[in-house]
This record gives sequence, structure tokens and C-alpha cells, in this order.
Amino acid sequence: MIVPIAATVSALINDVGYHLGFWDFTPKIDNDETLSALPLDLGLYPVMASFMIYWIVRSKRWPWLKIACISLFNTVLEFIALMFGKAEYGNGWNIGLTFVSYAVALILVYLYYKLLDKYGFFDKVKTH
Repeated sequence: MIVPIAATVSALINDVGYHLGFWDFTPKIDNDETLSALPLDLGLYPVMASFMIYWIVRSKRWPWLKIACISLFNTVLEFIALMFGKAEYGNGWNIGLTFVSYAVALILVYLYYKLLDKYGFFDKVKTH
């Protein structure tokens, strides 16, 4: 249940960032820049968000610290992509704002999880 919301949030944030000229990834595809982020939107970010929720549920402690850790990990991965020329920033975007964007996305995913949990969506899963 986490992957769909994580992929949606990721795609939304990446689309906004591309169209405002904040970042770009390789390969650069003319007239459809967001296509280059598809592996991230459907792969890396949903997996990392799912891992984060799993980590939070298993330990039941310090969810905000875990959100910060996963945000930092994603930021480090993106910094490496920057260093290798696979990503580039524009219009005043920087690595600090990248951390904030990851944190906001993961907070939204966590709040979604909390909403599902509040309405008992995971009750059967937790009892097994």
C-alpha cells in the first residue's frame, strides 16, 4: 500500500521540479524531461519509502529520525549523481533543498501510512 502513494508523490514532485527548471536527469529527453526520472519514480523512491515504513513499524520508535535518515540517504545518492553528471540543478536549486524535498515527500508517505493505520487497514497484517 505504500508503493502507489510513494510513486505518486515522487512523480508529482519530479514533474514540478522539471517544469520549474530546478533539476534535470540524464538521459535528457527533449519535450518529455520527466521520462528520465521514471525509474526513480517507480523504483528507487517507492522502495526507499516502503523500507522507511517497514523500519518505523518494526522499531516503533523515532519515526521522524528515520524519515530524516532516509531523506539524507536519498540526498547522498543524488549528490553522487550530481558528481557524476547524471543530474544537474538550475534556478537556484541546491542540495539542501533536495534534502527538504525528500523529507517532505517521505513525511507525506508517513502521514498516509498513519491515516491507513488509524482506520485499521493494517490490523490483519499486524496480528499475523
